[in-house]
Amino acid sequence: SACAGRFNILRTSGYDFCRNVEWMVCAAGGHAGVGNGDIIFTHKPSALDIGLLNDHDGYHENDLYYLEVCALNELCGNYEEVFRA
Repeated sequence: SACAGRFNILRTSGYDFCRNVEWMVCAAGGHAGVGNGDIIFTHKPSALDIGLLNDHDGYHENDLYYLEVCALNELCGNYEEVFRA
């Protein structure tokens, strides 16, 4: 499973949203990541520009990153640290 791998990324080829959420819950619980419970973000959550979500019609794959960050904000007890990074 993704949690047993200890070093994973949220999105890989062939992923689906359900698998992604499963991994995010594992990561938020400290069961995935780089071996020490840390989650490495591809872009700093504090640098996300919500205006970019409004500059196109419909949803794009990159829009999911915003959803992932928001979900981790709700799942993690240390959510303030997510946006300080």
